[in-house]
Amino acid sequence: MTLDTKDKASIVNVLEELKKTWNSGDMDGFLAQFCHGPETSVAAGGDAKAGWPIIEEMFRNAYPVDQMGTFGADIEHVQPLAADTVLAVGSWDHWFPNEEVVGGKFTHIYKRDEGGKWKVLHEHTSRRSGA
Repeated sequence: MTLDTKDKASIVNVLEELKKTWNSGDMDGFLAQFCHGPETSVAAGGDAKAGWPIIEEMFRNAYPVDQMGTFGADIEHVQPLAADTVLAVGSWDHWFPNEEVVGGKFTHIYKRDEGGKWKVLHEHTSRRSGA
C-alpha cells in the first residue's frame, strides 16, 4: 500500500497547522486538528489518555495560553496503514516560556474523517535522554 503525494502533503499540512496554531497560542485551532471521538488518544510522560473530552481537558489544563511556548516538529517517515489511516513518525522540540527546552520523537496516527480531512487520532511522544 502506498500513500499518494496529495495525501502525504495533507498529512504534512496537519502538522504545520498544529505548529502554527500552537505557536500563536490558538488552543482551539490546535485541538481542531484532532479527531473528536472516543477513540482519540494521547500517550506521553508515562501516561495515556483516551476519549475526546479527556484529551481536550488534558491539553487545556496542562497548557494555559501563557505557558504554551513554541514547538517545532518534522515528519521523518509516513506509512499508510489502511486507505484512511496513516502512521507518521518524527522529531519535535518544545521551548517553554521559562526557557526550558525539551524534545524527542513523536508518533501520530492520522485518520481521514467523513469529509476527507486528515486528523490526529493518536499521538505518542517520548523525550530524548536528558530532555
